[in-house]
Amino acid sequence: MRFYKSPLTIICIFLFAIGIILNIRMFVIEAWPTYLFFTLMAVALLFIFIDMKIRGSENILYQNKIIIQSIISSVLLAFTLFVI
Repeated sequence: MRFYKSPLTIICIFLFAIGIILNIRMFVIEAWPTYLFFTLMAVALLFIFIDMKIRGSENILYQNKIIIQSIISSVLLAFTLFVI
């Protein structure tokens, strides 16, 4: 399956990469794990799965898919700002 360049997929991959970088930094400086970054990565994977389900549905028009993905992306970014 190939990834289309939807706003939700791009933001989720970006947040997943941030989670990985922050996890690596945490282990390098031997900090106590807060599991916050694991949660960030899990939420990003969850939203990628939701994005694949949205794109796979045939009952939703293409314009509505972009609007739904943009709304979910906004919610995900707001969640990330409050978590980090």
